[in-house]
Amino acid sequence: MKKIILIIIFVFAGLIFAEEFEISATNTIKFGIGSEWAGDLKNIEVKKQYIQNHINVEASKGNFSLGFTYEAADSSEHNEALNEFTKKYFKYSNNDITVTAGDFYGTFGRGVVLDLKEEKADFFDSKVTGGKVMYEGNYFTLQALGGKSYFKAINDVISSNKIVYQMNNSLLGGEAVINLSEIFKMEDYIFGIGGSYLFIKGDDFTDTDLVTDDIYESVFIEQTEIGGISLSASAFDFDFFNEYAIKNTQRSPSKQGWANYTSLAYARVGFGLTVEFKDYYQYAANPNATVSGFTPYQNGPELTIDHTSHLLNTHPHEINPNDEIGYKISILTQPVKNIDVSGIFAFASKHNEDAIMPEFSNDYLPYIDSWFDVKYDADKYNLAVGGGYLYDSPLSKGDNQLIVPGDADSLVYSDKRITFLTEFHYELNESSSLMLAGEYQTVTNELEDEEYNDIYVAAEYAYPEYGYLNISLITTSQEVAENSPDSWLGFEAGLNIYENHKLELFYGRERAGIKCSGGACRQVPEFDGFRMTLISEF
Repeated sequence: MKKIILIIIFVFAGLIFAEEFEISATNTIKFGIGSEWAGDLKNIEVKKQYIQNHINVEASKGNFSLGFTYEAADSSEHNEALNEFTKKYFKYSNNDITVTAGDFYGTFGRGVVLDLKEEKADFFDSKVTGGKVMYEGNYFTLQALGGKSYFKAINDVISSNKIVYQMNNSLLGGEAVINLSEIFKMEDYIFGIGGSYLFIKGDDFTDTDLVTDDIYESVFIEQTEIGGISLSASAFDFDFFNEYAIKNTQRSPSKQGWANYTSLAYARVGFGLTVEFKDYYQYAANPNATVSGFTPYQNGPELTIDHTSHLLNTHPHEINPNDEIGYKISILTQPVKNIDVSGIFAFASKHNEDAIMPEFSNDYLPYIDSWFDVKYDADKYNLAVGGGYLYDSPLSKGDNQLIVPGDADSLVYSDKRITFLTEFHYELNESSSLMLAGEYQTVTNELEDEEYNDIYVAAEYAYPEYGYLNISLITTSQEVAENSPDSWLGFEAGLNIYENHKLELFYGRERAGIKCSGGACRQVPEFDGFRMTLISEF
């Protein structure tokens, strides 16, 4: 608490007395009390209470800037006690050169070789503590970085006994991208090539209990080297990009894998088309494990659909970096004024030897996802209607990880969902609006001989200057245990306090779901209770 007071004093003193410095700060307070519901039947109650605070401060003068993040929690949302500076950095920028010392993030290409990012809601932060130098010129771009990573992995399968493990990895890498179109004065074309390299020295554990833990097997890293090349080109309304990487992992046994991502896009007025391809093989943190995501430092394009449907976005596809090939096709068109029509089709599976097309046979664990919607935008209102089909065979469900491709008699755990959505926005006046939304979904699981329907409805009144009020309800016809709910009702409100403060409140029950980040997915338990978030900017 004393540290928090000193930080607040420092911030306000800086705001009052610093005439030449530009200082900004954001403080976030989160509080929650209620229960989480665990177990396969969601009928085991685990009491939950947390309060946490984190403050981000940045000061800058001329070409220099520095900042820090301080976090304190008696028990955070993830049952973690915190009282420390979680981020500190110093940065110098001058024309084309940027030098960062301390904690930093960064990306090579499209994230196949390196993608450092933070997603607090998903308990994901792959920052590196060390140094990074970046040069961005007309003819080429260079990056060089190195440091230590203390990435945290959470095992929250059992809500009452969540465990947070911390890595201790060393990273060294660099990227060079050459702008050939600028060098050769290609005025009508853009053409570039790039190369990147990343070395990871992973953890060395002697704790046999940890070594046999599922989290260690799927996430923790041994010595790894990744080298990648990229190619980009743009001409005649077309954009092309390809990135290919080879990964060597020093586990027992050692493995060499690859990742290949390709994108071709065409766009003109009123029409857009994008075709993307992915090919991942033995590219996970542990290429010897059946279920393992990317390392925390790669986030290759997943080529899944980012659904607007509330009933679908809690069931994302679990990427399999050790064995997955797939495509994603996106189309956007405006056939007439005020009407937008879009369609997305994504499909993937395990490899069938050297075939470049996914297999749709169940023993290859296919993923098929399609969505189509139409949006009409008028002066006072807009209306969206959509529908989709999802068929997925999650690797971590049932006995799917034991299934051998080519065994047509395998009993595959599959999930089929057909969803319809309607959303209506109406402008009450210049300052406020009303939103009504409804979804209907049929769910089929043949292996468990299960078929049921889900319904989602929501209404929201928004007055952007002051805030919003939202009420939502989910009901299901699925057979549930005696103490498990078959409906989830939630009330949410947001309030803008003056110009710099935003208060968000939630009361009710949230349904369990899946959250994925960096290719790793985890089950999020149901929550029943009250949550509050206060964000203040100075």
